[in-house]
Amino acid sequence: MTRLEKRVFELYCELNPSDAYAMGLREYAGKVMILSSENISNAITRINELKKLCLPRDTLVRKFLDSIEVSMEFDEPGVGVAQVTQAISVHLIKEGLKVAHLEPLTRSLAESLDAWLRFLKGREYTVAVKILAQYQALGALEVIDILEREAKEPALLESVGKLREKVNEFKSAYQVPGFTIGEFEEVEKIMLDKGADLGREKFYPRALRSGFDYSESWKELERRALDWLDHDLPKFLVATRKLSKRLNCDNEPEAVYARLKARPGVSGKQALETTKRIRKVIQPLVAESIVGINPGYRVSVVETPPYLTPILPTAAAQGFDSLTSKPYQFYYLTIDPKRAPPEGFADLVNTLVHEEYGHCVHFSNSATAYAARATITEILSSPNSGTSAEGLAFQRELEFLNLLYRIGKKKQSALTVAEKNFLRMLEDFGGFEQFLGEIEFATYRFRIIRFLRVIGDTRINSGKQNLIEFLKWAERKTGLSRRTVFYQLFPAHEGIFPGYATCYAVVGQDIRSVQRVIQNNPRKLVKFNAYASSMGYPPRSIYINRLRIFAKKLARRKR
Repeated sequence: MTRLEKRVFELYCELNPSDAYAMGLREYAGKVMILSSENISNAITRINELKKLCLPRDTLVRKFLDSIEVSMEFDEPGVGVAQVTQAISVHLIKEGLKVAHLEPLTRSLAESLDAWLRFLKGREYTVAVKILAQYQALGALEVIDILEREAKEPALLESVGKLREKVNEFKSAYQVPGFTIGEFEEVEKIMLDKGADLGREKFYPRALRSGFDYSESWKELERRALDWLDHDLPKFLVATRKLSKRLNCDNEPEAVYARLKARPGVSGKQALETTKRIRKVIQPLVAESIVGINPGYRVSVVETPPYLTPILPTAAAQGFDSLTSKPYQFYYLTIDPKRAPPEGFADLVNTLVHEEYGHCVHFSNSATAYAARATITEILSSPNSGTSAEGLAFQRELEFLNLLYRIGKKKQSALTVAEKNFLRMLEDFGGFEQFLGEIEFATYRFRIIRFLRVIGDTRINSGKQNLIEFLKWAERKTGLSRRTVFYQLFPAHEGIFPGYATCYAVVGQDIRSVQRVIQNNPRKLVKFNAYASSMGYPPRSIYINRLRIFAKKLARRKR
């Protein structure tokens, strides 16, 4: 760690103590940054002082500082209440109900939310932005419910009660008449009546440039995504038509999806148990044909906590102790029917491939320096992290589908043990041919969704369209319902940061392009992906450039 990196790391920990604690630094337990005007201004000043120290060779550090600076400048209401859910959930998941940490934490969170309300006082926000804040408040109140239900100590109950009062004050300050639990139908009704604009036109270009290291304008991103959509949409419609005949239902994407959801063993609690079962068979297959996985890899599959479902409607991954010798991860699977849980066996598999063999392997390989050694700056979280993390996981889905195509062409005698075990498992779910049709549908369905995320993100953040206008356009263009597209774009991604929804497709397509020189060599693909999953989360331009250099070296090798 250089002297500059050390100073950046120390500042990062001050600004994000819950993240530092999640990475294994116990001295940051129970702490948060108070989101006061003074603290935010001071943080930005210190970030800029560090940028002045950057030499030409410190491009990566400078881009990281750009990314956390723009995140500090993001001043929508939801930021303050999201801090409540994020900080408490990290502590609960990591160590359970530990009063010595949760009592000062909840006390500081109430202080921080009070400071945040004072910081924002007098500012006007659109109804759509207030709705995003209400989603965050739902999560905060859910986690507060858990603390009040489980806590016994008077001091903790008192601090939690004051935090609840402050969250309710926040809800009142940004209330949206008609908003209750945030289901699509009620939100659509509100937006049709009150408007669906976000009002981010001025901030959005800076978010793309500094937050995500994009060189493209939003118009260029939209144009690229439209091209990708036009390229893959016919494949999706062909997969829909073939599967509709097999399932004896209407030749419509939503009709096929509804029929797949109705199959036994893939909904609710069954989905969780099915996922735990199939990953034992799928992991060896992925490790031998798609991505090298470090020997210390540890992950637990759990139901998404209720306080996270408003912002994690389908699934997610979260890593802990990356700065220790024993990093581990949780793969969250949402089963709440009010949200957008995975439905159908192929949907479960596709989600598993994305979350576990994309995100979890990326985190674990990077934390253990499996095939590359990330610097401390490349391990830290910022908007920049989303580009490599989501892009890599998105491309993993297509890699898995291509693996299935290869398996389908093999003779029985040529199959590996992992492939045979996988085919044997599929017999419980309709057999290989049935599954291939379903996973083809699921993969291309999610590709269409990710392309729509880019188009939607660029349009609603630039002001070209509002959310309701975009949802109507997307439904006409693709056959996917407004409800489906809503949950895949709005509360889960627009509530994180403007531009985040673009990361999947934009960087995934970058990686796909780089892989072309080795795409016909599975052994080289495993090495390439192990490297891509081991360098942490550098800014997009640096990440893709490294991958190009590595892919060219691999292509020149005989083996």
